[in-house]
Amino acid sequence: MDIEKVPEIAVKERKAVCNPRLERALQNISVKQKEALYLYYYEEYSIREISQMLHRKESTIQSQLAAARKKIKQYYMDQDFLE
Repeated sequence: MDIEKVPEIAVKERKAVCNPRLERALQNISVKQKEALYLYYYEEYSIREISQMLHRKESTIQSQLAAARKKIKQYYMDQDFLE
């Protein structure tokens, strides 16, 4: 898998993005965060495996996942999708 194309693959295959609200929320996160989210949630790799694939520290992957979740949650709250 060409890791540079992970966000594009996620959108093209519609595996990761099957909901218009989520698509809009994902526009608010960085490419690095999208890579980590896609690999963790949709390809079901562990944080250790993702860190090895992307040549990043495990703590960096954890931080990227946490930041992405926070941005997605904030987007949903701003749009009144969550209370």
